[in-house]
Amino acid sequence: MVLRQAISGQFAKYRKLLGKPPDQTTASPSTPLTHPETPTVWCHVETPTQARAITSVCHRILDEWGPIQLRFTCAEGCVHWTPDTRDAFLLKAPTALLLDNKISSEFLTECAPTIAIWAGFIRSPSGSRWLNDRNIPQIVLDGVPPPIPKGFLNRTFAPKPTLPEKGFTVFPMSERAIQYYANTQNVELKSEFMGRLQPGIIPQSCNEADREALSEATLSRQIWLAVHCAEDEVHTVLAAHRMALRTAHRLLLIIAAPNPEAGNALRKEAEALGFLTAQRSVEKTPGDECQIFIADTDEGLGLWYRLSPISFLGQSVKRGLRGVDPCEAAALGSAILHGPWIGDHRLIYDKLDKADAARVVHHQEGLAKMVGQLMAPDVVAEMAQAAWMIATEGAELSDALLDTMMDALDQSGTE
Repeated sequence: MVLRQAISGQFAKYRKLLGKPPDQTTASPSTPLTHPETPTVWCHVETPTQARAITSVCHRILDEWGPIQLRFTCAEGCVHWTPDTRDAFLLKAPTALLLDNKISSEFLTECAPTIAIWAGFIRSPSGSRWLNDRNIPQIVLDGVPPPIPKGFLNRTFAPKPTLPEKGFTVFPMSERAIQYYANTQNVELKSEFMGRLQPGIIPQSCNEADREALSEATLSRQIWLAVHCAEDEVHTVLAAHRMALRTAHRLLLIIAAPNPEAGNALRKEAEALGFLTAQRSVEKTPGDECQIFIADTDEGLGLWYRLSPISFLGQSVKRGLRGVDPCEAAALGSAILHGPWIGDHRLIYDKLDKADAARVVHHQEGLAKMVGQLMAPDVVAEMAQAAWMIATEGAELSDALLDTMMDALDQSGTE
């Protein structure tokens, strides 16, 4: 009896994990699906990196194909991901809508996706069958084999994961994934694009005339940039700049502020410490004697990343902070300095650190020391080149996913 109960409990557990047959009252193939005028791409992701990567591809679809909207269901790890303000088309739905099959069917009916993307593997076979019955293309991104349950009872009695009966596309992440999906019917296996999709870079533009004017005004100056600084990181940056000025007397710090009001407060704080300052919203360009230039207008960071060969990315030095995405700074040619508290961005920071494209600082003394070391043009140039290469890797995989999605969108428009 005990064994029977154990077997029954494990079987029920994995039916819930891998998906029960769909509720016929909500997932019947005969249920009509009304697509919205704007095609919808629905994605189930496991990490913020996957969400950002798919979003960057959808930005390109907006530019090259036309209007779409993006819907996410996601694992708990995505709760710390804040979409960029440029992701105005993004709508996020909670994971719970996918886990319960009856609700999942209701969500998918309301969502009416034109394309479905599963990151990792198909986590809801019933949801996949629902999509299949309505001829909705499915893509497995960062494809891996479904996990094998641990333990004898689990392996023996867990139902085998099912795959769509009709064709679907897999972008495998490893050789093991290629071997798994190569033996699966109805799969278009993109094995030539093996790897993990990385977030694409959509650098903020800048006014070229402004960039040239600022470059001319700072032609003989060494520059470093501090952005996204938390309130209690500002003192760390100012103290580090004072230390760095001891050996580089004409060193200029550009520090970003979100608006002129914040810029005024930052200027008062810097001048109280004896610094000579200027504000973008007031003086426009730094004078020869200026030590700290406060970028407090709404021009975006693209201008300042292009101007400075060194960027300190804040929200990272103090305990409990979660860091900011470094990809834009890397793509625009900045060597990167950052603190140890980088949260959900750790994967990309680790790659940058290992390639010596970024370096970790823990306090104001360390920040000052690193800024001084990067005054050597050859050192900062090598770091910036390494950062650019990492920020732009994986372009072929992004292009292949873009082509697959646009082909599906084109076909949906002819049906």
